[in-house]
Amino acid sequence: MQSAIELRGNAIAKSIKEEITTQVNKLKEANIYPKLAVVSCSSDPAVLSYVQSKKKTASSLGIEVVHSELSPDVSQETLNETLQMLADDQSVHGIILEFPLPSHIDSEQAVLRMKPCKDVDGLHPYNMGLLALGKEDSAILPATPQACIQLLETYCPIKGKKVAIVGRGRTVGRPLASMLVNRGATVTICHTQTASLKDALKDCEIVVAATGKPKLLDGNILQPGQVVIDAGIAELDGKLCGDLDVTSTATILQAYTPVPGGVGPVTTAFILKNLIRAIEIQQQPSPDSLWETPLQKFIAQTASDRPTPGGGSVACVSASMGFGLLLMALRISSKRKDIDESNNIFALSSKLEAMLESAKNSAIEDIECFNEYMSALSLPKSTDEEKNARKKALADATNKAIEVPLNACANILEGLHLAKDAAMFSNRFVVSDVGAGSSLLYGAIEANLWNILINAQSLSEDRKAEFLEKIASTRRQAQELFEQVKELVASKIEQK
Repeated sequence: MQSAIELRGNAIAKSIKEEITTQVNKLKEANIYPKLAVVSCSSDPAVLSYVQSKKKTASSLGIEVVHSELSPDVSQETLNETLQMLADDQSVHGIILEFPLPSHIDSEQAVLRMKPCKDVDGLHPYNMGLLALGKEDSAILPATPQACIQLLETYCPIKGKKVAIVGRGRTVGRPLASMLVNRGATVTICHTQTASLKDALKDCEIVVAATGKPKLLDGNILQPGQVVIDAGIAELDGKLCGDLDVTSTATILQAYTPVPGGVGPVTTAFILKNLIRAIEIQQQPSPDSLWETPLQKFIAQTASDRPTPGGGSVACVSASMGFGLLLMALRISSKRKDIDESNNIFALSSKLEAMLESAKNSAIEDIECFNEYMSALSLPKSTDEEKNARKKALADATNKAIEVPLNACANILEGLHLAKDAAMFSNRFVVSDVGAGSSLLYGAIEANLWNILINAQSLSEDRKAEFLEKIASTRRQAQELFEQVKELVASKIEQK
């Protein structure tokens, strides 16, 4: 009888490591030196051996690893402080907290001390939440589930398959269930309360085991033709083994991953790939922090070789400043107007305030577009399915990168319309600020149009032509309005 195919992970791990080496070299060229912090509080030789193995692998790829080795009787406070210190250390890009933790330690408290963007194991509630919502592009995913998915996808498609997961742990079973659902599988989760494991597995084409119970799955439980991914690991009679009893199943299964040599090497590679992913996330601009950035830092970021914010968000910041100058001119002028004119200025100011908020929101949306595009670029592209998913994500990000500046231009054009009224209501001592503000608005439209033009290049010829016409039309309107504002401002300045 033919033996099952062994799905070994060494070739996959090697490919991932080669990719990591290339990325590490690029980061170092940009003066970013990847650094991973590992925190352990166990006297178990197996845990310490695993840490040393990670350090050796990371070092071979040019990644520095620092190990905070705490005692098994460490207090919750000391562990929390250690993790918080590493979270705040800008030289540390990723943190791993080794499990299992001592029984007196609250793991939730500890994990929450790590920033989501440094959570290389993908265990922070923020990352787990994004995964559960299907937003994998924005999350750091747990390494072992990624390894299971990668091994499966190199052998057979996942979409439409019935998959059973044996084990509902936080590090493998639960996140893997979400990842499989995200890929179109029908998932059954088995655990200690499952009445009949054999009955639960019998209709499944794929079984993923992650219990750590040696040889739990044997020939009496599994069915002929099933594919088994063994993510369990334990020691039996002095040797490493997994959840699968290979001896009793090797002739009935279609394929399986051996232990060691299956999921393990790929998991280690994904841990370090997650570190690179963490650095990418940390380098992305934060939309929430844009308006709290000091001006000097903002200008320095704009002038750097890693411009964050980029042209689109800078254009919208310029528009916001333009709206601000119009509002300033109106508010100063309103102090010397009669009641009717003051009411008109108040109404005009209210409209401009709304446009100012819209411009600020557009700046944040532009940064979000940039982040989404960079996330799409980092998606895997090994299989046809992955290539199609990546292509779709890039197309969606490009469409949004066109939509945001188009909406910004519409808002700013309306602002130039109102700038004519602002010029008429402003007194001659501050009307020059209306001119300055209008110049910023006009410049912001031009800058946004360049963004639309560059992003439109990847579209079909028909859609590209459509946007080229919109660019030309918007530019004509902006030029006409700006000339009208200039004439009104100049006329008022020259009044005796």
